[in-house]
Amino acid sequence: MNIIIFYIIRLCVLVIAIWFGYLFVNSFIKPTILYEKCLTDTDSCTELELYQYENNFIVKEKVSQLYFWYNGQNLYIYGQNQDQSCKDRYSPVNVFTMNVVGNTINFIPFPNQCIDDIDTIINYYQNTFKIQPKTYYTRKNNNNLQNNIFSIIQQMYNENIFTI
Repeated sequence: MNIIIFYIIRLCVLVIAIWFGYLFVNSFIKPTILYEKCLTDTDSCTELELYQYENNFIVKEKVSQLYFWYNGQNLYIYGQNQDQSCKDRYSPVNVFTMNVVGNTINFIPFPNQCIDDIDTIINYYQNTFKIQPKTYYTRKNNNNLQNNIFSIIQQMYNENIFTI
């Protein structure tokens, strides 16, 4: 009889431990760590293809198929500007300069430009710097495409992927 009570007590302790573990994961870890790393609620995340060299990077946002390039001074967004005046291997881009106030990036628009197409720049990163793309996941804060790009850049800055 004593042995049955001993095993019942052990079973109760095990059930209580599993229950506390479940509560801990669902109350603390899942909503914070797993959510921020896009391991839960993945519908609100986006996948990025990141080429990074020092403080420069090229990112392809997988959902919109837009590329953006930060060369250490300006942010160039490919695919939003439909200006057809660019010739040969040049692409029309939206240009922004960025400065930080507090911990928030301000995006200041410049006139649109024609610069090297994205394939040329990616080839340069791959051939000159020997950079291969990394996959990076981040939260989408907004369905507006340009604001989503700005929030992605802000999150990359917050995670110290680059500095301004």
